[in-house]
Parts: sequence; C-alpha cells; structure tokens
Amino acid sequence: MDLAMDNIYKRFHQTAIRLPNKCAIRYEQRSIDYQNLLQAVERVGKQFEQANLIPGTVIALYCDNTIEYIVAYLAAARNQLVLATLDVRYTDAELAAIVAESRPEYILVEKDRPFVHSVSAGLESGHIIEVQDDLSLFLIPLNHQLPRHPELTPTDFIIQYSSGSTGTPKGIRLSQYGLINKLENWIATLSILEDDVLLNTLTLSHCYGMYVHTLTALFSGATVVMLNLAMLTPRRIATTIEEQGVTVFGSLPYMYQLLADLPQNYQPDFTQVRYFISGSAPLNEKTAKDFMLRFNRPINQVFGLTEIGLITFNRNVNDVMSTGCLTANMEARIINAQGEDVAEGEVGELLVRCASMANGYLGHSEEEKNNFVDGWLHTQDFVYRSNDYFYVAGRKSHFINVGGNKVSPVEIEACLTTHPAVKEAAVAGINDDYTGEQIIAFVVMAHPATSSELLVHCRAYLAAYKVPTRIIQVSSIPKSPLGKILKKNLLEDWLRESNQSVQKV
Repeated sequence: MDLAMDNIYKRFHQTAIRLPNKCAIRYEQRSIDYQNLLQAVERVGKQFEQANLIPGTVIALYCDNTIEYIVAYLAAARNQLVLATLDVRYTDAELAAIVAESRPEYILVEKDRPFVHSVSAGLESGHIIEVQDDLSLFLIPLNHQLPRHPELTPTDFIIQYSSGSTGTPKGIRLSQYGLINKLENWIATLSILEDDVLLNTLTLSHCYGMYVHTLTALFSGATVVMLNLAMLTPRRIATTIEEQGVTVFGSLPYMYQLLADLPQNYQPDFTQVRYFISGSAPLNEKTAKDFMLRFNRPINQVFGLTEIGLITFNRNVNDVMSTGCLTANMEARIINAQGEDVAEGEVGELLVRCASMANGYLGHSEEEKNNFVDGWLHTQDFVYRSNDYFYVAGRKSHFINVGGNKVSPVEIEACLTTHPAVKEAAVAGINDDYTGEQIIAFVVMAHPATSSELLVHCRAYLAAYKVPTRIIQVSSIPKSPLGKILKKNLLEDWLRESNQSVQKV
C-alpha cells in the first residue's frame, strides 16, 4: 500500500469497517466498538468543518485520557488539522510557552480548566462539539492574533512537546506518513493481532501512551483498555491485567518495581500476557530481577525517541538489561567522534534512519540542523552492540529521567534563580530504583530563605515531576577553569557518607 496516499484516519476507517462490532476501547465503565467509534469520529470531523477549520488549522488538544481525546485525535487526522498536544500535568507557565510557540488558533478541551481562561474568553466563547449523545468537547478560539508559525509545513500533523536542551519545551513536528510507518513497524515487531488486548496507563499526550498502545491497537483491530490516571494503583493495574485478559502491557520501570513489591499473598494471573514492556527510562537491574522473582516473567525493554519511534525492542529477553534488537524497518549506525563506524562491542553515538522520521523541530532550527543530518537522526545516545543486541551506555544530553519524563536541569535552574533569594543554582540527577532518577538542586543564597520556601516557588512554575526532590544550600558551586559547573563534585560531596553512588550528572 502506498503510505504517501494514506493517512491515520483512513487506516482506522479500514479497521472499523472490517470489525464494526468488535470492542475498540474500554475506559473504566464505558466501552465503545469500532462502528460507534467511527461514527463519533465522523460526527466530530463534520463539526470541525462546520466551525470552518480548514486543513492545516492548528489546534491545541488539552484533555485527560478519555475516549473523547481519541475521537478528537482521529477527527483531526481525518480533517488534516495540526494538533499541538498539551500535557495536563504542565503548569500554566509551561502551557503558555507552548501555546506562544505553536500558535494554535483554538484550544480543544473536555471540561473547564483554569488555563483556558488565561488564553481565551472561556468555554462560553467556543463551539460545543458533540462526541456522543452524553459527551461533548469545547472548541475555543484563542485571544492571540499571532500568524501561523512559518516553520510549519503542509505535512505536519502533530507538534509533540518534550524538554529541549535550552530548558524550554521543544516541539517535534510529526507527519501522518511518519506516524503510520511508526505504527506499522511496531505492529510488525510485536506481531499484534485482533485478539490482543493492550492496557494503556500512560498519558495520551505522550508518544508511549498514544502510539505504543492506543493507535497500535486501533490499527490492528485489537482492544485498548484505559484507566483513569487519577485512580491508578499497582494493585488496580495488576487486577485489570488479569480481569481484562490483557496481552500487552507497557509502563515505566518504577511501576514494575511497585508491582513486584505487591503483598506476597496477592497472586495475580499473568499467564495471558505476551509482553511486559518497559520504556521511557532505563530499566534498573534490581527491578528486572525482583519482577522475575515475583511473577516468573521477564520485562521486555524498549528504546525509542519521539523523533523516529521505537528503535530497539527486547522481544526474546536473552539478556534483560539489553534494549534488544532493531525494530522492523529500522536502520542504525554507531559512530565515534570522527564519524566512523565503530567495531562490535565498542561504544559510540547511535544514528538511526527510517521512514518514521519526524519532519524536524519547531523553533529549534540549530538543534534540527545538528540532529537531522543526511537522512540520519543523531540520537545523542551512546550505545554498543553485541550479536545484534543493543545496550545503552549513556547519554550525550544531561536530561534527568523522572519516571519516563525527560527533565532539563537548565529549566529548573532557571526557575530557581528567578527567586530573589537565590544567587546561583545547579541541578543534577541521582539514581532512584522507583522513578529512574531523583532531582537534586544545589543553591547559593543571596539572601536568607528556607529550602521549603524554594520548593513552594518551584511548584508554582514547574510541573510536579520537575520539582526537585531536595534543595541543598551550599556556600559555593565548584567550576572548572573554563567555568563549567562540576556537578559530579557537588553530588559526590553530598553522597560521600551515604550508600548511594553517582549515576547521572
């Protein structure tokens, strides 16, 4: 099939026509089959047209994980709109920065939210978009008069935001063509079938939730089960896996540790599960061993990037600490500092190439120039390969990985130094068995203030997962002769009398 003439909606439409009565989505006590999901997408798509949304119109999608979110996403694909996906966990300041860069004409929400009032005249100023008889969305025009971003292209469909190296959210421009390839590659890698049941407990504004689980199921005629993210517990996830007949479950490493730590007298039946997928953060060896000991099941590591999709997958789990072999249709090189391919077992930077490649970044032209070179994506990750199995050795970037969320130290440092009492700040991460890494902030004070006061300041401007675990007041921050902050020295001094070791700086 010619993917260039296809789009996400058409792929979903084919599945819905073939399996009209099959359950597509289960969300808490609600469920919807493929036929009714298709009808809801058609209804919303036509209302978008009635609201004069022409192809290329930019909309900010700002909703919780619901059936309505998925309907809106598919309707946008049908109408060839552009979606800027907003994470409901972000603060108003973070959301405002994304809106200022992506320049949406409308924001689409399922309920009233405080941020909506800061960028629009509120729900009453918008269109009511009926999804089903008892479910609606609100399409609200924004106050700003900014023109469409000049870097957006006709093939851009999703502006997916993640933390950038400058400390501000970075928009990654994804096309429907690239996303279709991303999904088809993943479906082929896992051999997803119609009778599979995928459990998604991750936000739909994140690639891991939307593509690895939700759209993978809807492209394949499988069923995706979703839970209210505000009501998640390890026990509830385990019970859902057993009761719903889940065959594919993906989560973050810390969730597998929490599952392994469930009371020993609770013994859920996981025999029907084909894959327990761990991604978005490195899998801790202790967690892998604890999970195997508790349930006699291995964890399948996956490694990927928003810019290109899932790169490697550990399907057979010969070594649980490997991220596995290349996914379907993925090409890779490992190079040294001179750009030469390295020998097997030698560490180098990972370069990848696939038809699932992103179009580029929005407003980060220099980073785009450095990362997208001659058809290859420079991942900024150091890896090595042994018998076709890949191992991640480290990262070029200094992102801190908190439960799968990539956090920029620069962003937190900038937030801390806006407090009038803070003279200087340095932020680093240390290993944590549950969340991947903890955020530790070191500050030099200009005026007296408590660490608690600084944490309150951070919570006002940063999403909860970006707020430091601890703030340490120091007399000075060590620097190299060239002025580079020596974060490892800071951490080593702080950890000298503890049993922890510096895992990431």
